[in-house]
Amino acid sequence: MQMMFEGRKNKFDVRKGLSAKSVREFDKVISMVSNGFDDVHAFYEDSSSRSWIDNVRVPILCIQAS
Repeated sequence: MQMMFEGRKNKFDVRKGLSAKSVREFDKVISMVSNGFDDVHAFYEDSSSRSWIDNVRVPILCIQAS
């Protein structure tokens, strides 16, 4: 997995990501950084389905961390 992040300008902490004990820990060091966020709360807010889920008219399954 570390090879995936080599050469990136972003400041990934791959070791912390690989040793994360929860999705939130992983998101703090990998997911939010790769998506350009400085704060995990802002990352979750922007990634949430909350703002558009009311407009869904067919059955849908959403899996997300919180």
